[in-house]
Parts: sequence; C-alpha cells; structure tokens
Amino acid sequence: MQGPKPDGISALFLTCVLLAGGSLVPATAAGRDNLLIGDLSVYWDYTERNYSETVLAGADAGEGAVVVPVQSRTGDRRDYTVSPRLTLSSRGQTDLVELTYAPGFVYDDLRYTTRVDQSFSLTAEKHFTRRWFASFNDTYFLGNDPARETGLRTAEPVASGNGQQQEQTSQEQIQEMQQVEDTGALDERVGSRRYWRNTADFLAEYSYGEDSLAGAGYTFEVLRNSGSETRGYTEYDRHRFNAHLAHRFNAAWHLDVRGDYSKGIFNEPAVVAVTPVEGEEGQEELAADVVRPGSALSSDLREYIGAISLDYAWSDHAMAFVSDDSARTDYDDPLRLDNWTHNLALGLDYYFNPRSYATLSGGPSFSKLGDQSWEVDYNVYGSYTRIYRHSTLTAHISKSYDVQNFAGRGNGLTDTWEAGVDFTHSFTQNLSSVLFLSYRDDRRLQYPYTDTIVGVAGDVAEAAAAGDDLETLAEGFDYHEKLFQAGFSLDYTFLRWYTFSGGYTYAKDETGLVGGADYDEHRIFIRLAVSRDLFRW
Repeated sequence: MQGPKPDGISALFLTCVLLAGGSLVPATAAGRDNLLIGDLSVYWDYTERNYSETVLAGADAGEGAVVVPVQSRTGDRRDYTVSPRLTLSSRGQTDLVELTYAPGFVYDDLRYTTRVDQSFSLTAEKHFTRRWFASFNDTYFLGNDPARETGLRTAEPVASGNGQQQEQTSQEQIQEMQQVEDTGALDERVGSRRYWRNTADFLAEYSYGEDSLAGAGYTFEVLRNSGSETRGYTEYDRHRFNAHLAHRFNAAWHLDVRGDYSKGIFNEPAVVAVTPVEGEEGQEELAADVVRPGSALSSDLREYIGAISLDYAWSDHAMAFVSDDSARTDYDDPLRLDNWTHNLALGLDYYFNPRSYATLSGGPSFSKLGDQSWEVDYNVYGSYTRIYRHSTLTAHISKSYDVQNFAGRGNGLTDTWEAGVDFTHSFTQNLSSVLFLSYRDDRRLQYPYTDTIVGVAGDVAEAAAAGDDLETLAEGFDYHEKLFQAGFSLDYTFLRWYTFSGGYTYAKDETGLVGGADYDEHRIFIRLAVSRDLFRW
C-alpha cells in the first residue's frame, strides 16, 4: 500500500483541513473566540553518538540462531534551527478547531547542508449534545529527530492571562512523556534517520451516566523513510480500530474495558545471512547473502490488544484494583513466530495526603511464541509522587511483557524492566529546572524486521535449499538491550515573552551482541524562544 509522497503534505491531511474548516467553523465569527498565536524558536542541537567497533567472529557467534541488527553509523548531529510556529484557534460554545504549522529551517554544520523540516497538526472537537462528543486529530511530521516530533505532540499552545503562549512543563510534561508510547513514539536507538509520518485519528464518545461512557475510534498512520535512506525505520501503513467502555456501578465500584485491533501493512524486508570471511590476521570482514524461502515474505501483521480493570474505592485515601492486559500478534511472515501475552495484576492507589500518593501492583504474566509452551513470569509496577512547595519528585519501576510492533524497528515480544526518577524545581517564578534518570532493560524475544542476520550463512542457506522449516532458526533468539539515560534542563523566562532553555542528556545503549550497534551518546541543546498572541477577534 503506497502512502503520500515523502516530500509533500498528505492528501488526507489537506482533505481533513477542508472538511473540518468547512463543517465546524461557521461563516461568521459571532459568538466565537478566535486566536492567532505566533512564536519563533532559534536553537542549537549537538549530538555525538559513539558506536562500539565490534565485529562478528565466527566461533563466538554461538550456536543456533544469531540475530544481530545491522545499522550504518549514523548518529552524530550538529544542527542550527530556526523554527517559526503559527497556531490558529477558533473556539465556540460547543466546538473547537485548532490548526498549527511549524516548519524548521535547519543548517547541518557537519555536512554543510540545509534542509526544511515540516510539522502540521489539526484538532477538531465537537459536542453535539450534552452526551455526544466527537474529535478528529491529524498530525504530519517530516524530519530526522523523534525527540522533536514527540515535543511537538506533547507541547500544546496555551494562552495565558497576559497573552503569552506557554508550553506544558514540569509535572504535566512528565506525565505526558510517560504516555508517549501510546501515541506511537519511534525508537531513537535507530539513529539519525530522516522520515515522515502522518497520523489521523477519529474518536466518538457517548456519556450515558456519571463517570460512565462508551466510545470507539479509528486511526490511520503512515510511516515512511525520506530521501535516499535505505536503513531507516520499518515502513508501514497502520489501520487501528479501538473501543472502550467506562462504567460506574456506584460510588465505590468502577469498570474500565478497552479493546484495539490493528492491521499493519509493511514493506517486505530481505532476510540477510552473514558469515565471516577470513582475511589478514586481526582483520575480518563480513560477506552478506540475501536468502529467501520459496515464496516471497510478507511482514504484514494483525495485532489484538485487550485490557480490563475493576476498581474499588474503599476510602477517601485508597483505591484497590484488579486488571488484565492481553495482547496477541499474528504475523504473515513464516520466520516470525506469533506471540500472545497476558499481564494479570492486583494493585492499590493510596493517597497519603494531597501532596503525596503512590501506586503499587503486581501479579503473574504469561507469554507464548508460536507453538511453544507458555512461559510464566511476573509483572510489577510501583510509583511514588511527592509534591513540595516548589518541587515535584516522581519515581517509578515496572516489569511486564510488552509487544513493540510499531516503534520503527518491529521488535515484537519483549520482556521489559524499567525504572526512572524525575525531579522538577522552580528556583523562582521565571527559572525552573528538570532532572531525570532512567534505566530500561528490554529482553528481546523476537528478531527485528529489517536489516537482520539470521543464523550463520551456511546454516540458513542449506536450510533454505533443503526446504526445511526456517522457524526453528528463530526459536532460540533471546538477548537483552539495556538503555540508560540521564539529563537535566533549565528554562528561564524574561521580558514577558522570551524563554531561554538549555539542557544535556547522556544515553548508553548496550546489547552484549557481537556485531551489535552499542553506543554512548551525548546531547546538548540551547534554545531561545519568543511567543505571544498576534490577533484575537
């Protein structure tokens, strides 16, 4: 399925703009609050990524299946960017339409080239009656930095009383960043790859009682690599249907049920087998052969996700809950084993006081690959938040099975440990800071889609020639990918309209795989932004 051209705005986006503008905004501005917000950001972004220099060594490759991601060494970045942003917002008594355009004019100081990044977004909301509500959102991003795309998605313009536009900060920003994976955040571990993505989603909800509603939605997402990139993100079209039900039985009992179905249409990858070639002493090169079974492979998939949670509030300070999260993926590719996971949990939300609260949950987890037997493990989640007069401290830890099919690498079934601490502090009304620390351990149980090495070349070639079941080569795939991140940022607001920001992030990714793409990364940014309301009518 072919999507829009990578260097233009999608036809879907343009159609949605016209439909939303024509149907939701009346011809006259009477009774509406219309606002045009403008801001300009000038910033410098420096990223240095140092990859390990390991190579695949024959005897050390191990027995059975050895699957190693192959990546070109693309990670360093030194960009100067000028990015204006215009936001047109029109709000009525029962509806809202908001359109944002934020191009980025970038000078690449490492390659002495220039480029233009693009970002568009459209939001339309409508309350048809007191009970019926519908919304439509469409976003388009063209660039090579998933962090910038995430920032544009989670930083929405808000007009303050003095007319200044502000971005979400502190605890609001942290909470939204923790939900980024739900919006389809791409994996930055792929490196600096230029891509474009268009996501359109529609939601309709019906409120039939206090804290009770039913809703359904549809999302269409297109991800493509831009230009001549051949080893970038895994390209796909995604059709996602979702439904949810929230029902309040009484003041104490509440039920929440959600279900998602996704159809992923992917570009078909090659299966690459690599074997060492003997050369001079201490020097080994890799020779690659493309191996395909008798019929062409398809990476298309169907993903089913369900979640149910029953909450019981036994006091003003405590709420107990029991939940079950389930996910199943069926792959068309015979080399990828279908997966199925369940995370059962019993938990407690407890408010010590209005400024201090915690969540703790845990239970058994189950996972299954193909026709293999069920693997039994456990899941756990804990978080604690403490709000001080000028600071907020948040800490969390979690372990569970997860499925990562649409993060840009198609890693499939993953057993994940994650822990992190976020601390925000306001020194003065105009000066604030954020400190963060996180660690993530992903136990990869399935090999990725693209640019992969499956087994030793001879084994794969012989198996393919003999027509053997190649699924057995994937059954032994199991390795850990560990990501450590730490950093800080400072924001200083002055002269009412201006904000000066700066920050540093350190990241270390390691897999322990010989021939892998382990790296250390240092990232620094400095930004000066001005923002204000331009017109209101």
